[in-house]
Amino acid sequence: MVAEIVSPSNHSTDYVEKMHDYPAMGIPLYLLVDPRKGTIAALSDPGPGLGGEGPVTAPAVITPSATR
Repeated sequence: MVAEIVSPSNHSTDYVEKMHDYPAMGIPLYLLVDPRKGTIAALSDPGPGLGGEGPVTAPAVITPSATR
């Protein structure tokens, strides 16, 4: 599993290119933490024979709620 903080200056690379790179490197689960948006996107690619082929196209986005 990988957790990555989205770069404010290069966010398109984190959301587009790495969405394909991590599964190609054998990483089936990764999180993209975007402080700019205040979200965490959980993406997975179980790989061939494990229930899927290729990365998830619609990541599960978690928006943490602030506690007071």
